[in-house]
Amino acid sequence: AVTAGAHRQVGRIGWCMGGGLATALAVNDPMLNAAVINYGSLPDSRKNIKRIKAHLLGNFGGLDKGISVADARKFKAAFAKFRGQFELHEWPNSGHGFMNETNPNHNVADTADAWSYIHAFLTRELGGKPIVAWHDE
Repeated sequence: AVTAGAHRQVGRIGWCMGGGLATALAVNDPMLNAAVINYGSLPDSRKNIKRIKAHLLGNFGGLDKGISVADARKFKAAFAKFRGQFELHEWPNSGHGFMNETNPNHNVADTADAWSYIHAFLTRELGGKPIVAWHDE
């Protein structure tokens, strides 16, 4: 239970559709402090970008044909203009689903690298040691 006046940090992490859901939560929940978007859809309207209060981290593969690095860069520029910093990491030789061990695009080295960014981001943004509940893609 959380006592009155207690402060707690809330974050969301998602991959693919879950990454898009993390983005949607960032747009619609001003109480969200941080969101990690792993090759998930990003908003393109100024109205939705302006509604985001959370700090954001994005991991995208350069070979992703569905959600391109170019789209992520475009979002980063718009987010910087209206809201703040979008921490974007790109892996030029990885495709969509590169963090999913069951996906043919899985890239072990890039996955380990992405997890190091995720852990550092969540630790910084949420304070202390983050608790990460695993969810399959």
